[in-house]
Amino acid sequence: VDRQSMGLVDDLMMTETQYKALDHQREAYIEESEKVKEEVERRLKREAGEDVEEDEDDDDDDDDDMSVDGKSSKKSTPSKEEGDGEDKKKAAEGEEQSDLEGKIGKPSPYDFFSGDDPSFPDLIRRCLAVLRALCASPAGETFVYPVDAQANPRYYEIILKPVSLHDIGKTLREAGKRLATNKATDDKDQEVKQGNPDIAAWSAVGDVEKEIESVVAEFGRSIRRISLNTACYSNVGASIISSADEMLRLFERLFFDWVLAPAELLPPLEHLDDEKCINPHDSDGTAVVLICDGCEGKFNMERIVPAMKEVPKGDWYCQRCVS
Repeated sequence: VDRQSMGLVDDLMMTETQYKALDHQREAYIEESEKVKEEVERRLKREAGEDVEEDEDDDDDDDDDMSVDGKSSKKSTPSKEEGDGEDKKKAAEGEEQSDLEGKIGKPSPYDFFSGDDPSFPDLIRRCLAVLRALCASPAGETFVYPVDAQANPRYYEIILKPVSLHDIGKTLREAGKRLATNKATDDKDQEVKQGNPDIAAWSAVGDVEKEIESVVAEFGRSIRRISLNTACYSNVGASIISSADEMLRLFERLFFDWVLAPAELLPPLEHLDDEKCINPHDSDGTAVVLICDGCEGKFNMERIVPAMKEVPKGDWYCQRCVS
């Protein structure tokens, strides 16, 4: 009865049809994970300045441009298409620069799936900030990309609902794009319905707010599922289980402080940086900083209440974790 009240039994119980559907989803996930692995390898090669294999169609086009003696059969004079290409390149660079305006967070290797977008709803942007902090943390590094099916085939035999930080980021960004579009539509609907206050009020709250809350709740469940999957798969070893626990502690603090806290206590978007101390201060750069062994938060020792005169020996827990 206790387990049922906690939802564990309900989560594990399923019909044969549900299991088969879940098994198909898992197979599709494995195929997608292989594509992600290849894409990450290509990105790393590009960053290292190595040559990356292009598509076969591009190679065929190059062959058509070469004559029998190996020299180019095209004239070197710039064509209209090339001129247009330069204009498009400059325009793209201008768009990229404009895209950076309004974004929060420092550029990172994980921006392609967890990067900020000023057009996204506020809560989605906050969830993405939490996700970037997890990816950048030593504890979260192991869980950024899907588990390699070739290196760990038994993992997918045991885990029914695999998930990685990469998957969660893609889901968040897709939701952000969809909800940004819906929000714009709702705003237009509200302008049209100004003649009816009741309909306008309903539209203002609308389904968008409910869907945002649903996305945030699913974000929390998905992060916690990573830790649960790690604990269920005993072959990972104690060190990875410890990393999963540490990542979960970091997540719970950031999720509460940056996303779930009351509106008056939420820090501004531009202040969402876990490299800073809790309640950042100008003196943090020169002060001794303590890291809580419970929530992984950073605290300026000079500003801790009650005051501390020396660095504590062994584990140290902040006042919130103790209480």
